[in-house]
Amino acid sequence: MLETFLFFEFVVLTREYFIQDRISLQNFMYIGITALLRNLLVYHADTIGILIQEAIGQSLFQTICLI
Repeated sequence: MLETFLFFEFVVLTREYFIQDRISLQNFMYIGITALLRNLLVYHADTIGILIQEAIGQSLFQTICLI
């Protein structure tokens, strides 16, 4: 089910690029949140590991936005 949402978000991302010649960071945030939820639902036995990965990803994203 969540793969369908990820596919839909990538389609919207591609459509936005061709219509507006830009991609909003908000769409990447939606994709990241959906991917995190998918990981938490599929690999629920390793919740701490997934949350650590998310914290690292979030810190990398914030660093890139500051540059």
